[in-house]
Amino acid sequence: MKRFLLSTLAYLALGMLGGCANIVTTKAADTAIALTPVSETEPIVLPSSSGDGISTARWAEATHVNLSSIAASQWGLSVARVLAIADASDYPDTYQAGFDNGYNQQWSHAYIYDKTFSATYYLWGDADEDFHDNLLGPVGGEGYQGYYAGYFYGQGKQQQGDQYLGYAMHYIEDVSLTLHSTAPTSIGLTVPYKTTDMLTHHFDFEAWVANNLTGGWRLLDAVNADHSYYVISDTKQAIRNAAWASCSYQGTSSVGYSAWKAYRDCGYPTGAGTGNAALVDNTNKMLIAAGRYAKGAIKFTLDNNAAWTSLY
Repeated sequence: MKRFLLSTLAYLALGMLGGCANIVTTKAADTAIALTPVSETEPIVLPSSSGDGISTARWAEATHVNLSSIAASQWGLSVARVLAIADASDYPDTYQAGFDNGYNQQWSHAYIYDKTFSATYYLWGDADEDFHDNLLGPVGGEGYQGYYAGYFYGQGKQQQGDQYLGYAMHYIEDVSLTLHSTAPTSIGLTVPYKTTDMLTHHFDFEAWVANNLTGGWRLLDAVNADHSYYVISDTKQAIRNAAWASCSYQGTSSVGYSAWKAYRDCGYPTGAGTGNAALVDNTNKMLIAAGRYAKGAIKFTLDNNAAWTSLY
């Protein structure tokens, strides 16, 4: 049974990675890039160039759709499969949203750590269960409508399996960004660790990311140029690792802390090309990590289900 908790009204606003569900790609079908597995603890080094770049004519503006399509394209999946995975990756923001769904989007799309004085601990959210159950089940679990990717791959229904893979990728992409892993209601902390402004400026940061994906700072160029992935062997632990890596309470040199501090220092900008280098670099690192986990999720799932050969 789903653990359900609404511990604060702050998270009624949680949903950073929303957007349209359509994507246009000109990448050739089955054109794989040589991808390299790297340790989750290895520091992310930003690419010196963006490769062939990303233009607004090639990619839609939705973060989930873009991250997932880049991941699937780099593995060389067909255009049809890239579209199925990418479009599905945006759907959890729809089927788990709103009052009728108990605001489940806020609970299921986060794995939140909190910090009280010197203690850091898990607070709430079950993105780990939704990620796991959309990939591995069981039937009747947390997967969309009670099903999971392996169920459909096992029946030879590859397109439906790919869609469930896309659903699952949504959750690990979410927790790779600090707003989905850091509690904004910390007790006993002062700035710079106190993060209550994550609540008041949550939507501002969303707007800044959206406005700088393919315009302004072109954040997606760095994701497209990164050809590494994280190996996933334990789905629930992967969510916990991704969330801790992006959490602002990990330390003052962490990516999540550095990104939010820079955003605060810049006055909470929203426009394309606004902000500073520290904000751009650390947001890029979070997005690259999200992309690496997305690629790891694809490999884990298609390996487990012997589903690399396209059937549609």
